[in-house]
Amino acid sequence: MFLAWVQFMISCTTLSKEQRSVVGSFASGTQKIARAPEKIFTELASIRQIRGCYYAASFSDPSLHLDELASLAKESADDARFPDKVAVSFRLLDKYAQLLEAFAANKTATSNHTLFVKAGKDLETLVADYNKTTGGKALPSGIGTLTSRLADDLSTFYRARRTGKLVRQYSLEADTLVALTCLDLKKMLSDEGVGKLILQEESGLRESFHFYFAKAPGISVRDDVTYVRLLKRIALTKELQLQAIRAVGQLRTSHAKLVKRLQQRPSAGEVYEAAKDFLKESDELASIWNKIDKQL
Repeated sequence: MFLAWVQFMISCTTLSKEQRSVVGSFASGTQKIARAPEKIFTELASIRQIRGCYYAASFSDPSLHLDELASLAKESADDARFPDKVAVSFRLLDKYAQLLEAFAANKTATSNHTLFVKAGKDLETLVADYNKTTGGKALPSGIGTLTSRLADDLSTFYRARRTGKLVRQYSLEADTLVALTCLDLKKMLSDEGVGKLILQEESGLRESFHFYFAKAPGISVRDDVTYVRLLKRIALTKELQLQAIRAVGQLRTSHAKLVKRLQQRPSAGEVYEAAKDFLKESDELASIWNKIDKQL
């Protein structure tokens, strides 16, 4: 996908302000989606730690109290670990979005050379890691290597006709990358994945506070406020999960439309038309994300 944008820039020489705005928004939205799984896991881990402390406080025996806190600390460290395949998937999408942002900045080939070379090496490593962990279709190799090679060709793109064919070929390979990583993220975000963890946390929150309210002395209104705020945070996390699923699905669809459109010389309006459904979903995801941050 990101090299499809290179093809677009080459064919049109420069990007208008409106076109750069669409590309930048698309990149920003993709980064949010790529980082949504981590945001959800982090939020659930934070909620689990707080309600775990309340559960520990229900023990009057100091030894049991401390043992429960030690167990909570170990669980918190484990919560920070993502499944390998999921981690690689959202890192690939994130790297793709970073490159889109670089293109949207309309920088010269010279200033982007180092970025492209490093990004190419990072991509090749991520693709190799992905293929080691996948149980299904593997990503095509050579994507990162081709990106690095493209960095050396950028300065002569206008007179090297062969690069047009190179970019078209690469955009099709990138389409596979985006399609497969989107499928991985959508599966992980589903009710059988993250959805199940959210339900478990909702049930665990009630259980932890039930023990605390039943056994701890001196319950205050502050404890009630904490419980209500945690309930609200779980509800928003569920909302983020569902919106992330919609946004990931739309990313895959919009990406295919953009690849097809960018083989031509689209106007700013045509670029926006291809991207608008995804931009709407990514804006909604960003709105929910901000609501969660305000609860912290």
